[in-house]
Amino acid sequence: MRMAVDGFLGILAYGRELRKNERLTRSGVEAMQRGKLSALVRYAKSHSEFYGKLYRDVDPGNFRLADLPVIDKDVLMEHFDTLVTDKSLKRKDLESFLAHPGRPLYGNRYYVMSSGGSSGKTGIFVYDRKEWRTVIAGTYRWTRMIRGSGIKVPRTRVASVTSPKPEHPSHLIGKCLDIGVTNKLNLYAGDDCESMIYRLNAFQPEVLIGYSSMVDYWASAQIGGRLRIRPRVVATNSELRTPAMEANIETAWGVKPFCQYSMTELLSLSSDCAERRGIHVFEDLGIVEAVDGENRPVPDGTKSSRILVTNLYNFTQPIIRYRIDDMLTMEGGNCPCGMEFRRITAIHGREAVRFRFRDRKGRETVVTSLDLLMLLESEPGIREYQVLVDGGGIHLAIVADGQAQEGIRTGLTRAFTAHFDGLDIPVAEISVSFVDRIERNPKSGKRMPFIDGTGS
Repeated sequence: MRMAVDGFLGILAYGRELRKNERLTRSGVEAMQRGKLSALVRYAKSHSEFYGKLYRDVDPGNFRLADLPVIDKDVLMEHFDTLVTDKSLKRKDLESFLAHPGRPLYGNRYYVMSSGGSSGKTGIFVYDRKEWRTVIAGTYRWTRMIRGSGIKVPRTRVASVTSPKPEHPSHLIGKCLDIGVTNKLNLYAGDDCESMIYRLNAFQPEVLIGYSSMVDYWASAQIGGRLRIRPRVVATNSELRTPAMEANIETAWGVKPFCQYSMTELLSLSSDCAERRGIHVFEDLGIVEAVDGENRPVPDGTKSSRILVTNLYNFTQPIIRYRIDDMLTMEGGNCPCGMEFRRITAIHGREAVRFRFRDRKGRETVVTSLDLLMLLESEPGIREYQVLVDGGGIHLAIVADGQAQEGIRTGLTRAFTAHFDGLDIPVAEISVSFVDRIERNPKSGKRMPFIDGTGS
């Protein structure tokens, strides 16, 4: 799937068009978005049976974004065959295509991928060749945004982590980018840790890109002396990066890590610039609405309960006001870099996982992952964690430095015991174990911080 040179030149040309958008005033950005959204809604209403019914009373030339219904992954998958605008695309056929990886394009036209690492629900997403060009151009946009760090793209040594699964977007993007412009080392989530350290030491990357928890692991290996590299740029993606992870990375290499934030539903969504004043949402490619639990907008500077995303360039599978259970804080533009795109100033993670318990009187009591996260954050030495709740109790797997482990064990056991005693919930066992690395989702390679093993 390596991209031909002529295709790459086309992407660079489109990238120049994207760059013009970065110089728009705020009113210009909003006018551009309105035009793109109107065109998308008009096309979806006329070419998709699903949207034709959903938008029956919507005038594509005169509507407010907030008036459009919200959809989610369940709706998208249930109505897949009628939601897509190419009637030849059928969910059953695409599932069969994904089950036999190795073929480059579906129907010699469509990039097909699946996702479900964070939400646990599998979705199928389709981009045609033109739409995929936008994805790759958006990816190269980030390489330009980090030029302030002294990086020049040609022949730069770049080490990056992707999913080993061919149907995962990170794998597909990695393959398309591998055209010889950079000197690239591809690492796969799930590879043996010591093997990756050996390869990184041999390669000596100038740019290091990976899942937040994996880069944090490498930072600890650097501090401990097993890893000996000197990257000038470090970037994390795919997972929540905690303040402890960020501090560990800065200690290891003396650089503040960049953050890339996107999703399969809206690839190439955002990245921070060299100013590091927040993550710029590429508003010429998509719309992100920070909303509360009732899908009402929250003020700037306020943590959202979730977000609603609209993909402005995918006309094959229109994604319009699509619910993502990520909690963000957003602000207006006003970045010294000059871009007027809105910024994500904090990523707080996913909407809470709800664990159901019975108290000593037999009443159902809900404890959320946010409640447990507060207990975990009371111990600053924790770099990574996984919480499994099952019939046998609550089991904590912790990544932490050896010197801090006993104090963390005592503190967590005390905090969790007091919390559940206060709720009058009997817990068979609260166990704390220390591991070198947290188990990952076998498909995406992402962390699974909270696991409900009760079957409730």
